[in-house]
Amino acid sequence: NQDAFLRAIDGVVVGDSIEQGIVRGNAFAHPMMRIALEFPDGWEVANSAEQVMAREPGSKRFMLLQMVEQPRGRSVDEVAANAMRQAGYQQLDGAHQSLGGLDAYVGVYRGSLSGVGKVTMRAAHIAMGRQVFVFAGFAPEAEYDQVRPQIEASLQTFRELTPQEASQIRPNRLSY
Repeated sequence: NQDAFLRAIDGVVVGDSIEQGIVRGNAFAHPMMRIALEFPDGWEVANSAEQVMAREPGSKRFMLLQMVEQPRGRSVDEVAANAMRQAGYQQLDGAHQSLGGLDAYVGVYRGSLSGVGKVTMRAAHIAMGRQVFVFAGFAPEAEYDQVRPQIEASLQTFRELTPQEASQIRPNRLSY
């Protein structure tokens, strides 16, 4: 019964959900956490319950966004230092900044990543209320300077969504 079947699936949510955030092209928005970010054009963006990851096709250049679980520290600077040290990264540079009006610590780190080897990473720990998000862009050490402008450009797009913007984000639904 084709008509009954089409009525049954009409309006079914497909793809990303409001609870995990929505990817549209190179943009990511999470209405529940009220955050938004854009990745470089042409990068492959994958969303999961733990993180959003973007990869430049055919390369070992990545960007990711995730929430810091149980942030440890009295300030976003301390949270960043503790989280990166625990992950095994050595800090090369860093400074306290404001990103989209939010308190952040942005640093450059060196370490190793399974499947990639030695990497250089630019990571921003961004405080928003009681939550801390980390946005990181990384590449093999020899390629980092080439991808750094793209990482910085994406980082500058991180922002808090207004309640009105968040309420207007909808998942994809089948429509017949």
